Amino acid sequence: MVGRIPLSGICLSLALSPLLTFAADATDTEQLQNIIRKQHRHLLHQQQQIKVLQNQMSVVEKKQASKKKSTNARVNLKQGMKVKSADGQNTFRVGGRLHVDSAVYNEDKRAFGNGIEIRRARINVAGKFKKNWKYRAEYDFAHNRASVKDAYITYSYSRQNAIKAGQFQVPFSLEELGSSNNIMFMERALPNIFVPGYKTGISISNGGDNSSASAAVYGEAVNSQNNSNIDNGWGVAGRLTYAPLLTNSLLLHLGAAVEYQEPDGDNSMRLRTTPETHVSRTRLLNTDTISDVDHFENYGLEIATRVGSFSMQGEYIASVIERNVGNTLEFDGWYASTGWFITGERRIYRARKGAFRGVTPKHGYGALELAIRYSSLNLNDDNVYGGRENNWTLGMNWYPTSSIRFMLNYTQANAEPSTAEVNPDEFRGIKDSPDFFQMRMQIKF
Repeated sequence: MVGRIPLSGICLSLALSPLLTFAADATDTEQLQNIIRKQHRHLLHQQQQIKVLQNQMSVVEKKQASKKKSTNARVNLKQGMKVKSADGQNTFRVGGRLHVDSAVYNEDKRAFGNGIEIRRARINVAGKFKKNWKYRAEYDFAHNRASVKDAYITYSYSRQNAIKAGQFQVPFSLEELGSSNNIMFMERALPNIFVPGYKTGISISNGGDNSSASAAVYGEAVNSQNNSNIDNGWGVAGRLTYAPLLTNSLLLHLGAAVEYQEPDGDNSMRLRTTPETHVSRTRLLNTDTISDVDHFENYGLEIATRVGSFSMQGEYIASVIERNVGNTLEFDGWYASTGWFITGERRIYRARKGAFRGVTPKHGYGALELAIRYSSLNLNDDNVYGGRENNWTLGMNWYPTSSIRFMLNYTQANAEPSTAEVNPDEFRGIKDSPDFFQMRMQIKF
């Protein structure tokens, strides 16, 4: 009958109803799980984006911190005071040295006089700007007067080559070009009388891994320039060095130098020196004034070696003086020295300069060096009797730190002194053989 639902159909519907409800519930659960999975993936993606943003923020913060830091100069007080820009292209350094000497003399013929003095009291400023430009100015205030030592500007147009203008040490002599803070003995050897020292001019230099070459054209030193109408003297010098052996423990240094110089307008010169001491200014050798000098030439040969903590060096220097009136004069001198660090340190060598640097102690009690030197000088020739001298010097150096040094020297001098200041007939041939002890306390900063 139409409109009626069979009883069997009603029963079937009642039987299938729980199954249909379960199927619907299963479909809803799967959809919910899919939604959860999608949300989880979305959350993971957001977390990854957050990490990326955090990393980017970290990089930005580091750059900002670095940029902020780069605007600040750095100050180093390890030795002296050094200020350095963050890019390293500009520096400024204040330093100095103080050498206090004392001496006790055992006189022979001439009087010396025991005493104590401030040998050197120097302040210097140095640095560089725009990477390739360097400068240095040093003044010595010892002996109640100020005198200029270094005062120059250097332009390095390559890693190995440089041009220097101002007052500087003329490139001549291994011992001379080593700082007074680092030389093996308190005073340089007798032949140093021929060395030009500090002059005002211009130089060019080249420094390699095991060689150096330098040349200079110069006039008088700042402290000796005159304001009169007399012409200042001028000169030219060159030096070559080569180290065929150069390792941490082994060194062989060879060098040669030459100098040509014309004296100032009065055409005169004088050579005189003390017996490797400075507290007393008594001079055993003195040529007195040599007149009518056209020019003079100096020739130097150098050799040095280092084997571990043992080192040795020597130089020979000859001086030839050409006179307008009178014969050519020829003087010469040489020295040989040996040093040994019994505490195991070694002398530091700079091949680009062809010179030795300071010493860095290995131990808390410092470095101890023993040294011996023999030096000889002859200032007699033709009608000039400047004298002859041969010296033995024993030395001991203690470095508590790299900035402080105590020195003890004993020197035995044997001279046939100059006749310049006495009657030659009374003094010629009479030997003078003083000996003396010297001590030094030095600090550099």
